[in-house]
Amino acid sequence: MNEVISKGLVSICFLLISTQLLVAQLQADVSCLQVDDGGNVTINWTPPNPGGSSFNHYEVLYGISPSLDFTSIANNLTPVGLNTFTHASNLALSNSYYYVINAWYDDGAGGAFSVASDTLSTIYLEAEPALSSCNNCDGAAFLQWNQPWLPSGTVTDNYQFEIWTDYPGGNWQLLTTVAFNTTEYMHYVYNCSPILMNFRIRMLTGDGCEFVSNISGDEFIDAVFPDTGPIIKVEINADNDGYMEWEHIMTGDIVGYEIYRCSYGPNGEPQTLTIGVVNEAPWTFTDMLANPSGPYTYKIAARDVCDNKDTSLCRMASYLNVLSYEVCDTGIEMNWDSYSGWENTPSYYIVYNGFATGNNVDYNLVSLTPIDTVTTLNYTDSELEYGGNNVYRIEAVDTITGYRAFTNFKHTYVNDYAAPEYLEIQSASVLNHDSVEIKLGMTPTALSFRYELQRFEPSTDSWEEVLVQDLSATFSWDFIDDSRATDVFSYSYRIVVFNACGLPVDTSNIATTMLLDGQANQERLVNTLAWSPYREWSQGVETYQIYRSTKTSEFELLTEINGGASLFYEDDVSELVESDGDFYYRIDAVERTSDSRDAFISKSNEVNLSIDPIIWIPNAMVIGGYNELFKPVLSFALVEEYYLVIFSKWGDMIFETYDANEGWDGSMNGRMVQEGVYNYYLTVKDGRGRAIDRFGNITVLNYE
Repeated sequence: MNEVISKGLVSICFLLISTQLLVAQLQADVSCLQVDDGGNVTINWTPPNPGGSSFNHYEVLYGISPSLDFTSIANNLTPVGLNTFTHASNLALSNSYYYVINAWYDDGAGGAFSVASDTLSTIYLEAEPALSSCNNCDGAAFLQWNQPWLPSGTVTDNYQFEIWTDYPGGNWQLLTTVAFNTTEYMHYVYNCSPILMNFRIRMLTGDGCEFVSNISGDEFIDAVFPDTGPIIKVEINADNDGYMEWEHIMTGDIVGYEIYRCSYGPNGEPQTLTIGVVNEAPWTFTDMLANPSGPYTYKIAARDVCDNKDTSLCRMASYLNVLSYEVCDTGIEMNWDSYSGWENTPSYYIVYNGFATGNNVDYNLVSLTPIDTVTTLNYTDSELEYGGNNVYRIEAVDTITGYRAFTNFKHTYVNDYAAPEYLEIQSASVLNHDSVEIKLGMTPTALSFRYELQRFEPSTDSWEEVLVQDLSATFSWDFIDDSRATDVFSYSYRIVVFNACGLPVDTSNIATTMLLDGQANQERLVNTLAWSPYREWSQGVETYQIYRSTKTSEFELLTEINGGASLFYEDDVSELVESDGDFYYRIDAVERTSDSRDAFISKSNEVNLSIDPIIWIPNAMVIGGYNELFKPVLSFALVEEYYLVIFSKWGDMIFETYDANEGWDGSMNGRMVQEGVYNYYLTVKDGRGRAIDRFGNITVLNYE
């Protein structure tokens, strides 16, 4: 049973396919429709291949809609090889029409049947002045047409419509091509008087057949005003002139721009005053007759050869106001109008600052630097420059378009009570055991400033006031900080400068004194020195100079070491036995400089190191022998305080002298003493004035 059904289905499918093939062979394939100048429509088709069928004739039918009945306009058209027919009518000048071709055949039984082609339609074109059909297109040629009905299965991906015109010269020429899915086109004209122009549409099919629309035309005139590009900026330049920039639209027939100053009449009514014309790039305009008090409001109109104009809206520059500076103000206040020169609100504003001296400020010579970015319409500048004019300007920025526009310039004078241009602690030197001298160098100023010497206190980790001095026209000043333990501590100083308003306006470098320490080595007869570094010269210390003195001599330079070397030195005094053994030392730090000026010098505290006296006393003397003179040998002792006495064993004074160079020859009252033991007493002082006493016996032998 299933086998029978399957065979039946195969037979039906074969019959359908055979019928479709037969219909395709008997069908006339309409290729394209062409409308001539008079509205006559030519239908082009490919004749059928009837094979064994008996072709009879062609029939041509048309209609105004594919859903309505068609009307036969030609019958009994032969032979079978016929492939074109013209429908003589002007109907296609006013609408699109649909056409179909019936191919008739004898059925062999005295009857007839027909096979219809695909239905195709003409291209109907309307070309007329655009008028109000779109914005700013009056007088332009507005073309509209339909997509034609094409044979079923036609692929139109690569199809295009060609737009042709007979203007100028009356000869048809290709104007442009558009995609198949486009059915309208705006053709702008540039003639200043009405001119008749005709248009038609052509479309080439895949098999080379060409659709041609009707001809449509009218009188057209350039009534389209050119597009005025957006205004890039309206601002106020350094000369208080109004300034504009705008984008130039490259398309169209713009021949120039008219510039208008938007002003107001005596009663407040709006007025528009033409102030200039720009006919060539750069597309900018400067209004040198602008009212400096504003408002700076302008608009422009692009003008074409036919005097059509497109006028922009009035655009206003932002105007800056800066409040006058009053003595002791902590800042300069300013405000400005919101910039209204763009479609968008500014994204932010950049505040620019410059400085100028003199009474008459030439803004063209002022160099501006951005100091802040804000979104408000006001700003306070607290970083003032003194002794001249602080100059300001604001720039509006639109991050969407990238447009930027400046306000006017404004300035205000700030009194010269800023810190001195130059301020430096040149040295911090120890004067004595309880005082430090701080030398300050500065630029002389016309106004008085308060200079506060501050010392750093490690215990509180803070700076504390030491001395205050009001100064003006001076190059330098010395501060003395007394009641300090300079032999125990190193001290750090700085100077803070206050203006007349009590505001700190500058702080000097920090200077730190040197602390020198030392130790005397009695065995090696060496004095060892060590000290802390001097701080803070900008380029550091070039050398440390080591000085030594005694009670009888001034400080003299022993040596100097590099500023980067170890801060340590040993002074060998073994050759100075004739001195009193009391030595004084000081370190001088010498500044490293890169210019020709003299280097600054800072002195350390002084240290006193003593080598104890070394005393050698003989215990015997031989009259007439080798050692005939009793004389103690002294080193590192103060010989000016020398006293020597010789006694007999009964306590009688035999010899006395205050001269260290004088010895006892063993005599008493001009006669030699007897052999025996005698007593001596010696007193001498060391370098610090301490008495050194020696008692002892001396044996006297007489060989004479």
